[in-house]
Amino acid sequence: MNVRDVVLEAIKRPALRALHATPRGEAAILRVYLEGEEHAERAVLMDPVTETSPPWLARWLVKHRADEARHAGMLRARIRTLTGRAQVATGGMDPISRWKMRRLARLAENCAPRFAAGLLVPILAIAWRMEQMGVKVFRRHVDVLRARGTPTPTLHLLEKILKDERGHVAACERALGRLVTAPEQNDLAMLVFRIDRIERAFGVLGAAVLFTLGVTLWLVQPLSARASSTSPSPTRAVT
Repeated sequence: MNVRDVVLEAIKRPALRALHATPRGEAAILRVYLEGEEHAERAVLMDPVTETSPPWLARWLVKHRADEARHAGMLRARIRTLTGRAQVATGGMDPISRWKMRRLARLAENCAPRFAAGLLVPILAIAWRMEQMGVKVFRRHVDVLRARGTPTPTLHLLEKILKDERGHVAACERALGRLVTAPEQNDLAMLVFRIDRIERAFGVLGAAVLFTLGVTLWLVQPLSARASSTSPSPTRAVT
């Protein structure tokens, strides 16, 4: 783990703990995940180019979309339990995510001519790296909740999503292995490097937003609840 990753972990893990101090905070981070399930993946994988994909890939895409829809339903149900209100789809991504997706879309279009399979390769490469980032995000959150030592339905929910996301990563890797020819491997490696660079840039901004959200919601909760959330506990993770 490099210095940047260590710093991000030092920001994000305390932010997650702060968000879980109240149902409102817990619902807030789950809404972030819900938006990602509803929009970020759809923006990449539902591109019209996938309509001409090989039958084997089309079958996997159907399953993938079903998984994402199931994840969204699980998240909505948990948010409803926490808030007492149904979570309505927003119909769009937040400004930061829209900005990132525009950059990724331009990258895909620019790199498509380098591959015999055309735009399908950059689309799958972006999906692969986004899924891998999702695994990292959900694994961190699962680790934080396990360290608390207090059973919560959110932990069980995130463990299910994490398992599916790991399967998605493997499926994207297999698909790229079938679509990318040997002479195109260097171009794929360069494409992945550029995707990861974009993800890293937005990861720093996302960490700042997450930390601000966690601290803000922690500060506005009643003083008695705040004191309880900061009291020493033998099950709390040591940072």
